[in-house]
Amino acid sequence: EFIFLDDTACNLASLNVLNFADGNGRFATADFEQAVDTMILAMEIIIDPADYPTPRIAKNSHALRPLGLGYANLGALIMLNGLAYDSDQGRNLCSAITSLMCGRSYHRSAEIAGRMTPFAEYEKNRAVFLEVIGLHAEYGDRVPTDGVPADLHSNARESWHQALEL
Repeated sequence: EFIFLDDTACNLASLNVLNFADGNGRFATADFEQAVDTMILAMEIIIDPADYPTPRIAKNSHALRPLGLGYANLGALIMLNGLAYDSDQGRNLCSAITSLMCGRSYHRSAEIAGRMTPFAEYEKNRAVFLEVIGLHAEYGDRVPTDGVPADLHSNARESWHQALEL
């Protein structure tokens, strides 16, 4: 969880990254992307019918629609790949998975907004929001390739550029 605004509730979920690896640690990038897409859609759907502890939290959660998608077993995935837990290759793999998950989440969110409308506070925050997405795209382009499957690396980079475009 991160510090956001007072009186908000972030809808949180996690994906077990080991579910996207075969016995040799090979990461199923396309399956992971589909899972991210599905989770973001599901999390978006449940914002409105959810119960919140106070009316102000409910109002802000509906207006801002904060979602948080994380992962579990990242360390186990690093070890399954035969990488040292504190190695550059391990960090690169973690960076690429994290970048793909986050970039794909923003991309999926933008697709949903394109069909439904953006969240109520989007226009007021548009310039800063797009600046942040642009910075993520810039830094996503810098994730080193050593230890990262080619499809994971390229899809992670592309996800941010697609999110920014949408």
